[in-house]
Amino acid sequence: MSGGSYCYEYARVSDIYEGKMYDYEMDELIKDLVPVLKAVEWYVSSDIDEVDYRTAVAAFKEKWLRGRQREVLEEIIIRETDALRKRLMIMLGTEEAGSNAR
Repeated sequence: MSGGSYCYEYARVSDIYEGKMYDYEMDELIKDLVPVLKAVEWYVSSDIDEVDYRTAVAAFKEKWLRGRQREVLEEIIIRETDALRKRLMIMLGTEEAGSNAR
């Protein structure tokens, strides 16, 4: 049996939630998410390569995040660059650790 890095949690998610969400769309989302969870576990366990993992992620994103991918990515970029800027400014001593100022 492959995987194991995340204690086969993808199988638990499948057993517990797949087909049991009482909502058709959510049932489909869980059904499509389980292969991504399996792929990340197998990738981290070196049972599949990064290309296979990224293929699983891309298929999920194409179906479920279509139209919002750019917006979500932009939000992530803004959040992460703001956090990096804050850490660097603290290192320079120009911003307090608890400050929210830019």
